Amino acid sequence: ALKEGSSVWIFPEGTRTPKEVLGRFKRGAFIIAKETNRPLLPVTFYGTDKIFITPLRVRKNRVIVRMEKPIYISDFVADGKEIKEKDIVSALSERVRKILQDTYNHYAGKS
Repeated sequence: ALKEGSSVWIFPEGTRTPKEVLGRFKRGAFIIAKETNRPLLPVTFYGTDKIFITPLRVRKNRVIVRMEKPIYISDFVADGKEIKEKDIVSALSERVRKILQDTYNHYAGKS
């Protein structure tokens, strides 16, 4: 579906994070992006920690959703040579983590 232009929403941690620091990222989203040559679009949610009473019960609260600029796999090609998959996955993960954490910190008043 991605090769035909469809989008897929993947949370890189594989779960919600109830704390202010992102947890460990899973590799799947980054491997899929590399294999399909599709860009990643980092999206930060701020305020969701205040809406969940339990995993299945929510309360009304303001949530900020911020879409960042896409990250293209071609950004990780040097001199026409592709770097190793594990290096691309690591670099993508680090870049997405920084973007998401910086945006979260901005809205939390920590920037």
